Amino acid sequence: LAVIAVALVLFITSAIPLAYIFHWPFENNMAALAAQMGTYFFFGVAQLIAGVVLAGLAAAGVATATRVWAALEVIFRWLPHYCVGRALFTLSGESIAPGSEPGAAAKSPWSDDVAGGELKAMACATVVYGALVVAIEYGAFRGSAWRGAVGRARELLHGGRAAAPPEQYDDDDDDDPDEDEGVRAERRVALAPDAPRTHSLTTRRLEKRYPKRGGGHVRAVNGVSFAVREGECFGLLGVNGAGKTSTFKMLSGHFPPSAGDAIVTPRPSQSVAASSPAAAAAAAAPPS
Repeated sequence: LAVIAVALVLFITSAIPLAYIFHWPFENNMAALAAQMGTYFFFGVAQLIAGVVLAGLAAAGVATATRVWAALEVIFRWLPHYCVGRALFTLSGESIAPGSEPGAAAKSPWSDDVAGGELKAMACATVVYGALVVAIEYGAFRGSAWRGAVGRARELLHGGRAAAPPEQYDDDDDDDPDEDEGVRAERRVALAPDAPRTHSLTTRRLEKRYPKRGGGHVRAVNGVSFAVREGECFGLLGVNGAGKTSTFKMLSGHFPPSAGDAIVTPRPSQSVAASSPAAAAAAAAPPS
């Protein structure tokens, strides 16, 4: 039971940072979770089957299988889902047939050819993946080359479609006759230079666009601007599909905006490449 408990603990400590590392191609956390769970299940089963077959052939003395299995095992052991499955599989086999020969003593479950090798691999993965998570959190991969690589990967995941350009706005967008006067007044307050210093939350030209099948994008949030003072009770009203949920998900950090700023005083909490440098500078300035 002890070796099983250790295997499960090491699986948790290595699988969680690995899942975090590979969530970057997705803007929606639930989509990332569903995709990763499906991928882990499929490849976990496929790897275990391939491992059992190749290991059996290698044990039978097939030279090619021996070389292929040795190479694949090095790769597989970096995947916690394979390691925990392989360890449990090997432990179950040892419990049924403790000795390879009549009269042979049972192997220790901690030995490398039972579960020890997989335990060591998961411990190593815990350290490596944990270090990568810390590096990501502290901005080690925020260079322009890394951002470009991530952007290209996201485009490929969405069928090779480039992101839609952000909406272009004039400094004074008061020429829309259908716009509500209250919305227009709120936008003027949010776009004022001192808004980030006088309000706890300020959004400016906040947008969210989703790729759609067949090409193009759907604009779920279209240039929302508003400002909320400390202690103020503020709500968003709109019909179904107006973008209320998408707006709050951007504010809560569930996914990044496609363009615009969401500023929490005194510093910008989320800014994209299309954000205004003046807004970030104003937010970083101490309140007057």
